[in-house]
Amino acid sequence: MLALDGAAGSRNSPYTKHLISALKMKEQKVEEIFKTVRKAVYAETKGKQIPWEQNSLIGDFYFNR
Repeated sequence: MLALDGAAGSRNSPYTKHLISALKMKEQKVEEIFKTVRKAVYAETKGKQIPWEQNSLIGDFYFNR
């Protein structure tokens, strides 16, 4: 399955657009960031795209604290 590129004329794919937005949120664990992105991409693409991630973190990680 191919990832959707987004609307014509848009700069980023749905995933990239929502990831950039989510990374600006403060005090969110990385797992919460990815859940937020997953829900937004799923909604925007009407269920056609569901992002997945795999990690082996053993502690909390924050992008923007």
